[in-house]
Amino acid sequence: MGALRRAATRLLALRDHLNRLDAEVGDGDSGLTAEKGAQALLAYLDATPPTDDLGRWLAGAGAAYNRAAPSTMGR
Repeated sequence: MGALRRAATRLLALRDHLNRLDAEVGDGDSGLTAEKGAQALLAYLDATPPTDDLGRWLAGAGAAYNRAAPSTMGR
C-alpha cells in the first residue's frame, strides 16, 4: 500500500512536467490525466484496506485509476 501511495503522490507532483512532455508530441494533457488517476487511487487506498486477496485488491486499485482517467492511447 505504501508503494502505491508513493507512486500516486509522485504522479501528482509531476503533473506539470508530464503536461510539458506531452505537449511536445501530443495535446499536453497527460499530467492532468495522471492527476485524476492518482487522486482516485489515493481515495481508493484511503477507503479500501488490503484484504487477504491481494490480487483482487490491486485490481480494484487499477480499476479506480482507470475509471477516473481512462486512456485514449491507441485509438
